[in-house]
Amino acid sequence: MSDKPLVFHKMSPKDELNEIYWSTGQTPGSGRDIGNIKKKYPHAHLQRDDCKIATMLDKIFSDDPHTIDVILKGTEFEIKVWEQLTKIRRGTTVSYEEVAKAIGNLKAIRAISRTIGRNPILILIPCHRVIRKRGDIGQYGGGMHNKIKLLRLEKAI
Repeated sequence: MSDKPLVFHKMSPKDELNEIYWSTGQTPGSGRDIGNIKKKYPHAHLQRDDCKIATMLDKIFSDDPHTIDVILKGTEFEIKVWEQLTKIRRGTTVSYEEVAKAIGNLKAIRAISRTIGRNPILILIPCHRVIRKRGDIGQYGGGMHNKIKLLRLEKAI
């Protein structure tokens, strides 16, 4: 996984997603209930498209420099935290406190933790690189076993 610049676009409450794709072995919304996704994006067409997902993943994991446009729906605070996560270099980890320092809000460690847990794009926004201050791995929305696999793949542990 190489470090790529992400271009964040904030969705306004009036914006709607038109399409949501997933691939074989995945369920929409990283294992979240499909009913919740339909409720959150009532006008979106949910579709499995292995080819589209494979192309996107090839782009994400390639070493060729490129920019990836990302549309996020979240508060200003959430987007600020998620943007900060993209600055964590591959092969390294940081603590929740370090994220708080980087965004200039040391009093918001718990809110940062909750925001990281709500990360909508686990691979592009590398929340797996955030660990506890004591050095233990902590939780991961994609499952602890996947967090460990990703950190090992990146040689961070």
